[in-house]
Amino acid sequence: MSKPYVEFSYCYLYASDLQASIKWFQRICGFLVLDVTPEYAVLETTPGQILYLSRDPDSSRDFIMLATEDNIQILKKYLIGNKIALEEDFPHWLVFRDQDHNKIGVWAATINLTVDYQISDKVVHDTIRYYLESKEELHFVIRSIADHSEYEITSEALIQECKKIGIVPQGDAVSLTRFSNQVDAIYIGVPLLSKPSQNLPDESEHIVIPAQEYTVYPIHKSVLKDQRTTQLATRVQNGKETLRRPEQFYILEQNVDEDNIEAFIPYVWSN
Repeated sequence: MSKPYVEFSYCYLYASDLQASIKWFQRICGFLVLDVTPEYAVLETTPGQILYLSRDPDSSRDFIMLATEDNIQILKKYLIGNKIALEEDFPHWLVFRDQDHNKIGVWAATINLTVDYQISDKVVHDTIRYYLESKEELHFVIRSIADHSEYEITSEALIQECKKIGIVPQGDAVSLTRFSNQVDAIYIGVPLLSKPSQNLPDESEHIVIPAQEYTVYPIHKSVLKDQRTTQLATRVQNGKETLRRPEQFYILEQNVDEDNIEAFIPYVWSN
């Protein structure tokens, strides 16, 4: 018999600007996003624990989190470094305010609050966690590839060709998937600071991606191997009530480690 699910407590916290609040809680507290609608966002604080950000003015104006003593000290340094004032500052207790002046308390738990719970494989598989990020204008020298099996060889070759003619890459190559209702084309992209002044390597071109907002999704490479188009399309559709996509755009994929990538998908916020 499977173990019963555990129902964790949750909180509706007021957010006058959902987009800004999501970014704030992701940046300061590391929360990930599970869902976004025009009226509220669902954030995952830790596995199984949820915070709702709501535009309803009757929502709560305070929120308490649990942390270890070590993590409280790490958070304290981060808050001070980001010029966020501490209203209360004790070894086991911190209080600060978010951008809506909601009161955020962090308490060091001194008792064992570990709960044994189980989530089915289907729930884990269907749950998409992501965060929001802004990027400035991006420049790439790109080369088309038939599929991602060509990524490593082609990316190394393109980087070396760029260097030979004096084009200096600004970081590792990335995968760019052109999307317009479906996957249209796949490219290797070598990042640059600006438009190159010299001729480009053969069979390559320069593109400019304007400054825009992105949803960033972690995806395990084992899933991408056989289901890349499906996985990317699923994430393009996520949050569609609020996060409209441009008519045509590039999905940027960046390696996190040997097993995971992050897919950056541009969006336009709809209030």
